[in-house]
Amino acid sequence: MKRLRFVIFIAFMITWISGLGLAQNSGNILNLPGVGQPTPSTGQTPGQLPTLDFSQSQPATPTQQPTLPIPSTPQPGQIQILDPNQTQNQGQPIPAVWKKYNLKDIVGTMDQVGRGQIEYPENWQVIPDSFNRMVSLNEDASGLVSFRLYIISYVRYSNATDYVAAIVQMLSSTVSNIRVINKDEQNITNQAVASYGASETIARYELQGNFQGTEMTMCIETWVYSLYESNLGNAVIYWAPTSAYQQKYKDFFSRMMTSYKNSLK
Repeated sequence: MKRLRFVIFIAFMITWISGLGLAQNSGNILNLPGVGQPTPSTGQTPGQLPTLDFSQSQPATPTQQPTLPIPSTPQPGQIQILDPNQTQNQGQPIPAVWKKYNLKDIVGTMDQVGRGQIEYPENWQVIPDSFNRMVSLNEDASGLVSFRLYIISYVRYSNATDYVAAIVQMLSSTVSNIRVINKDEQNITNQAVASYGASETIARYELQGNFQGTEMTMCIETWVYSLYESNLGNAVIYWAPTSAYQQKYKDFFSRMMTSYKNSLK
């Protein structure tokens, strides 16, 4: 009986991986373009990792393994990690109308791995990018308050922390003095999955840095499912000026993130 269950499981996994290969064969390796780059630059091919920043500049190709900055204790005047149960100061009213964006509009209905929906304020800008399998949702044209979602794709990173480290390294090309103010890393692999060599990890990092004189707070959330040499993952990055971050999180980012996670259940 155990042997029969093992054969059935292996047959299922082979079928699952073959289906996912449809996305991989189309070049759907996750890319990380800048805010002003909804389409690939000349010469860019799927699988590259262009800079993730608030400008058009391109960093040099890294030669060392990405590393994360050492977490620091927030100093007076710095943003603290948001406690969802904490009462926040009332800012601008939350938009009365929210809309839903179906991620299948980006990757297509035949895509085997890209799925989900996200709620967003009706008056926000929506910038889809099918080449890089992502969508940017910006409060206005400046992009200083933004929520960026990378749809589930094949990635080069075997765990969520390495994925965050690569994003932080790219951010550091244009955002100075990046520092970690809060982090959470978890291995959520269940025993049954682990017995077949697979792993599932998640990570959430909150950082601060300076972009062209504006103090920014950024949050990176990543998920990676690794099975043998295939890694599926996605990332969500949202940011705002530090002075407004907590209010933006309460009014917008929290609901947007929750709606996306719920759509994947």
